[in-house]
Amino acid sequence: MGLNCPVSMELMVFRETPANCASWVWDSHVTETGPDSGAAPDLKVDFESAGRKVWTRIIFMKEELKIRRFCREDTEELFRLISDPEVMRYLEPPYSRDAAERLLEEAGLGEAPLIYAVEDKEGGFAGYVIYHKYEEDGMELGWVLKREVWHKGYADKLTEMLLKDAVGKAAYAVIECAPEQKATRRIAVKHGFVYRSRSEGCDVYIRRFEKTLDSHITS
Repeated sequence: MGLNCPVSMELMVFRETPANCASWVWDSHVTETGPDSGAAPDLKVDFESAGRKVWTRIIFMKEELKIRRFCREDTEELFRLISDPEVMRYLEPPYSRDAAERLLEEAGLGEAPLIYAVEDKEGGFAGYVIYHKYEEDGMELGWVLKREVWHKGYADKLTEMLLKDAVGKAAYAVIECAPEQKATRRIAVKHGFVYRSRSEGCDVYIRRFEKTLDSHITS
């Protein structure tokens, strides 16, 4: 998935956005109304902002990976990622710091983000996923990961995590990639995607869902 094919989306609207990452307080037994010992440990989070505690949801947590909202403290890590020529080889020219800050502001910090941060099991920044509406009734997904975490199966696990949610909110999912991105194509095919077409230089792979289930992510 490249950064050059964003579309508008409506996704996970949070009541408040924390000013910085330090304001997040992870809790394995949190619901929208308060602590609940029966809550699913991989879906809930509580953050405190300006002294006000708000109950909400994390996006996904699976084994050593976590998908969460971006915050401004991610600026430096995001810049390192998308200024790396090897990471950006099939996507876009490497970003300047100003361009990285604009991407974070426009695609990561709004009420309906296009991109979400990925953390490893130590809480380190591993990259980000792309996840948003596609055309009328689809969801587009993708990932951009640090070179240090390549070949660890992260892209495969992130695809699985996003597909689990997309089944509940869309008729199909798509992955877009440059024709040269063989690794992305292999992951798409592994997860049941088939080639649909080429659009604006990107190969589009699609997976249609047989039925729609309730989503774990609130719209």
